[in-house]
Amino acid sequence: MENTNRILAENIQKYRKEKGFTQEELAEKLGVTFQAVSKWENARSAPDIFLLPIMADIFDCKIDELFSKEHAPGIDIPFEDDGIVRIFQAVGNKIMKTQEQDSGSNFEVEFPKNCNETTRQYFKVEVYGNIVSEGAICGDVVCYGDMVCNDICGDMRVEFEQEREKHSVIVHGDVAGGCYATGDLTVGGSVAGGCNSGGDMEIALNVNGGVNATKSVTISGELRGGCNCMGEVNCTRDVYGDINAGNITVHGNIEADKLRGNVVCYQAVNCDNIEGDVNIIKE
Repeated sequence: MENTNRILAENIQKYRKEKGFTQEELAEKLGVTFQAVSKWENARSAPDIFLLPIMADIFDCKIDELFSKEHAPGIDIPFEDDGIVRIFQAVGNKIMKTQEQDSGSNFEVEFPKNCNETTRQYFKVEVYGNIVSEGAICGDVVCYGDMVCNDICGDMRVEFEQEREKHSVIVHGDVAGGCYATGDLTVGGSVAGGCNSGGDMEIALNVNGGVNATKSVTISGELRGGCNCMGEVNCTRDVYGDINAGNITVHGNIEADKLRGNVVCYQAVNCDNIEGDVNIIKE
């Protein structure tokens, strides 16, 4: 009996954490005190038998799985037990980390709608495939493929093991962190950190960090950081930081220590060192 109680205790804690519930939140759903849940998880007592079906529904499991020592079968994966949510495609016992397969390479990842740090439902996510998500992803995201989503409430990084691969990122909302993409980067809102792109970069609102791109950069808001670009830089509003690019067009003011490139500015330029031609156009 003691062994069964211990297994039940471990499973209640496991399923609760998988769902992202605190002991208080689980207790509220079951109509008990959080002290009762704490005692269950420490094997000091057991839940009433009539609570088991309700608990199984909350955990999306069968009642007998609450007492099972053996969990659902899986495959061995070469990762540490670090709490990161990893989503990937596998054939047999082999994990496929490439995008060469047409079938099943896209993943629709759904996260809780109100997922944020205040509810302690904040994830670190790695996806070995493409991400297609209509909702927000609240956490730090690493994607080994293309990415299309709404808001990202953390850092976002898209990369691939083979340097020749270029993957694009489209975020329809804001990014509350930094952005890194091996291919084109398009953000429909603001970026709270720096941005790096292996292709063209287009940001609809402000960027509060440095910017690096191998092609062109278009920012429809303010840029509050330096910019290194192998193509053209076009900023609709003010720029606060050094710029290194071929051609620079800013429709607001420029505040920088150094500008390297041909500059067209529609307001004022305040800079100590400019390497290139400067054209001030008053609209």
